[in-house]
Amino acid sequence: MYTAIMILPSSLTTIEPSAFAGAAFEAVILPEVCTAIASRAFADCERLVYVRIPAGAAVAEDAFEGCGQVVIDRAAP
Repeated sequence: MYTAIMILPSSLTTIEPSAFAGAAFEAVILPEVCTAIASRAFADCERLVYVRIPAGAAVAEDAFEGCGQVVIDRAAP
């Protein structure tokens, strides 16, 4: 399993540009109310391998640029 998991606050609706760029966690769980992930929000997170995103969230094309083998799991609505 993962040793460094980031569970974001349940009230977070938007991940701003470059908000977590370069962070050193392996997994991220976004709250169901999250509707948008901006440009390079998680860019260059080299250890990041798993992200759970709400099904309806808009994700910028380069939100996970430089993350390598990240798996994006779209939570069911």
